[in-house]
Amino acid sequence: MLTQRPPTAEFEREVRTEMLHGVQILATLAGALYPTFLVMDHLLAPEHFAALVPVRLGFGAGLLGVAAGMWAIGRRQDLVPHAPGLAAVVVALCTGAVTAMIPILGDDNPVGVVSAHFLLPLAVIALMPLRPRAMGVVLTLLAVGSSGAMVVWSDGPLRSVVVEFSAIYACVVAVGVFMADRNDRLRRLLFENRKRTEQLLLNILPEDIALELRDRGRVEARNVDDCSILFTDFVGFTALSSRVSAAALVAALDTAFHEFDRIMAASDLEKLKTIGDAYMCAGGVMTDHEDHLERVLDAALAMLAALEHPDVRDPEGNPWRMRVGVHRGPVVAGVIGAQKFAFDLWGDTVNLAARAESAGKPGGICMTAETFRSVAHRYVAEPLGVVDLKGKGSVELIWVTGPRAADPEAT
Repeated sequence: MLTQRPPTAEFEREVRTEMLHGVQILATLAGALYPTFLVMDHLLAPEHFAALVPVRLGFGAGLLGVAAGMWAIGRRQDLVPHAPGLAAVVVALCTGAVTAMIPILGDDNPVGVVSAHFLLPLAVIALMPLRPRAMGVVLTLLAVGSSGAMVVWSDGPLRSVVVEFSAIYACVVAVGVFMADRNDRLRRLLFENRKRTEQLLLNILPEDIALELRDRGRVEARNVDDCSILFTDFVGFTALSSRVSAAALVAALDTAFHEFDRIMAASDLEKLKTIGDAYMCAGGVMTDHEDHLERVLDAALAMLAALEHPDVRDPEGNPWRMRVGVHRGPVVAGVIGAQKFAFDLWGDTVNLAARAESAGKPGGICMTAETFRSVAHRYVAEPLGVVDLKGKGSVELIWVTGPRAADPEAT
């Protein structure tokens, strides 16, 4: 069962705008075609033709004015709430046109004239984004105005025709209210489905990337001048996977990764992906945090600490032993693929973070000495010496084991 949350103002504007496009088209067609009744007037009532011309043209011009109003509302989102006012304009035009024809035509075909001026704007009003109560009020006013004009116009036996039309009007009002209620429920259902789809997209992609993909259908690759990348890997995972069941392995891995996800959210870092037992995240890619390296290092230490909790164990009940690699530098970010979209990063920074993780020891964070220098005052570390990294040559590495204790004299 869907939770009935109220649609957002932005969503309501989008739905109303789409509905108003239909109203604009119908009002334009009605306004343009209505004056063609002058041909029938000339053939069937030539003696009233001169008097009917301004009425027909005035009513048609009014409908075109409604269409113009819909066009303006479509271009100005701040005018969308004024759409119901145009429904009142349609009712006024209908009543005014019928009232103007009463002294002109006398008793000639009142049923046809009144019904034409009722049914024509009905199609326009039915598409307006009105709530059920507002739709009922507008259609009732239209029906009462049309019936009142017919009562004034007709007498004697023709009054029975008014009764028959009243039944039709009542049905039209009931159907209009039903359709407005149905549209209201469908709008809420559409909003819920859209929110679920957007949430699913946000679970796969960063928010800015997901919005760009939704709005433009594609994502432009972007250069990130400075960010921090983190890789983790569980020691002995391959051997462990051969000793335990797949279900137990996945359940234990899921528990650990849930903790990692919680830490990423708390640190305002971007989880990028998991590959087997490897976990990758980044800081400073989708945010403007200048302290992204410290955030990544603090998150890495929190991840290592989480693995010491008795509820976070490998399938055999032993603490996970994890290596962590971190590096800082420029990357290229983008979305690849036409299906099953994946947001990813490329560049030497990513490669060096992965190489540092492979060269490190479990229980700490491996990073280059050059990267560590900018945060050496905050963390305790020990040198790993110069290590030959694949594709990078000889690199001096540092192994970070924890935060540096605050200097009492500094406080």
